[in-house]
Amino acid sequence: MAGAKVEGKFDITIHHGTLDQIFDCLKKTNNVYVQLVREFQPGVEREFGRTVTCQEGNKAPSWKNEKFVVDAKGGHKLVLRVYCEHFWRADFLVGEVECDLADLVRRAGRGEKFTRDLPITKKRSPMGSLNCSFGPTGPLPSSSEGGVASHLPDPTKFQADLQKLLNRQEELQERVRTRFRQMARPIGQNGKLAMSTEDCKPLKELLAQRLQVKEEAFGDIHQMFWRFEVAGDGKLYEDEVVRMVMCMLYTYRDALQGPRHHAQLARAIKSINLSDKYEITKELGRGGQGVASLANDKSSGQQVVVKMYAKTNQKDSVEEISREFELLLELRHPKIARVFEIFQDYCNVYIIQE
Repeated sequence: MAGAKVEGKFDITIHHGTLDQIFDCLKKTNNVYVQLVREFQPGVEREFGRTVTCQEGNKAPSWKNEKFVVDAKGGHKLVLRVYCEHFWRADFLVGEVECDLADLVRRAGRGEKFTRDLPITKKRSPMGSLNCSFGPTGPLPSSSEGGVASHLPDPTKFQADLQKLLNRQEELQERVRTRFRQMARPIGQNGKLAMSTEDCKPLKELLAQRLQVKEEAFGDIHQMFWRFEVAGDGKLYEDEVVRMVMCMLYTYRDALQGPRHHAQLARAIKSINLSDKYEITKELGRGGQGVASLANDKSSGQQVVVKMYAKTNQKDSVEEISREFELLLELRHPKIARVFEIFQDYCNVYIIQE
């Protein structure tokens, strides 16, 4: 199956785990969560979900049967990464479990349901186990059930449930798409469904009413609209509306809970010590967002530009920042300086360019 694209869906339910030790030496407890990643090939992957954090789970964390819908989307591995939140530094990777997506999709297609204790390993060393169930997935809730708003948590427990909801980004996005198709009009290019600024106002009102909060909690809808309008025709299409609504929810979450700790970027961006790979030779300039320097790659001798951004200066949500970095890595154009890699340490994010 190497190289073959896998398509199909299945359910995974994460029950509980067993860990071999306490990983936070300062707090003497383990606050543990599981990150779900779809791997397409070595080094190319995408996070699509994570559990809530099991507070003080210690050596026996439990997630109360958290269920996720897994869409293979052409990937070949499902990776479950177990993290321990740390008291003062980036979250600690306890270990991971790798599953063959093709096998899981095939078994779900046959209607199989099964539960396994999956070994957690790190650099081939055993670190514990993760108890999970697998099986066929049911359809997403139909549009007749009200789309995104009807699936948001009850207002009285929204603070507790919002993170869980946003941890299922792909499932939430499907529900936003359902609502878009109900509310949009064929006013876009070639009659495509789209929304104007006036069309977006009821969407904001709907979220505010459902959650019993003021509309201002989601930010300025006019600014949001033009931030995500990329076609140049004054309309938002499906993908842009999905991004806007997700951003609105992140804005509300961060206003409610306070900005998430900058170490949370660790799940999306690899951690490297700058001085291990690069030698800074000259500062090129600095501005409101960061510092640009000339440097030499210690392994190849290649001259590169290092752009350093302090995490404390970031105004957007972790999800938006991570997405922008992913897009930078994908850019390929003769008139755009190529981005070689992006990494972080505890205080800064670094972009390495030609």
